[in-house]
Amino acid sequence: MEELKKEIEEVTIAKLLAHTASYQENNQIQTGFMAKLLDFIAQEQLVFDSFLLEHPNQDFIVLWKTAIKSDFYPLFKEKKKDSDLLLEVFASSVVASVIYYLSQADKSLDMEQLEAVVLKILS
Repeated sequence: MEELKKEIEEVTIAKLLAHTASYQENNQIQTGFMAKLLDFIAQEQLVFDSFLLEHPNQDFIVLWKTAIKSDFYPLFKEKKKDSDLLLEVFASSVVASVIYYLSQADKSLDMEQLEAVVLKILS
């Protein structure tokens, strides 16, 4: 059972990374990246609901945060001082905002507002 869970975690994160490859351009995050991320999560809703809400899975969250930090490292390397801390806070804010969004029954959260909150870490 543990092997199946690990495989689901790894496959989901690999698909997510393939999907998020288009989120950056010229070392900047593209506008609308949270909406695109949530579109992907909607396609994999069962996994994300299970691993983030119903049975929080720390291994999945750590794997996802590690992938976010790896994927977005080029945006933070310019800020050498505190870049590791900034990456950790950014990755955590992405995961936390997705958990918050998924926990909202009506899913009516304004994507621009959500994205603005997450991007504050880059300013």
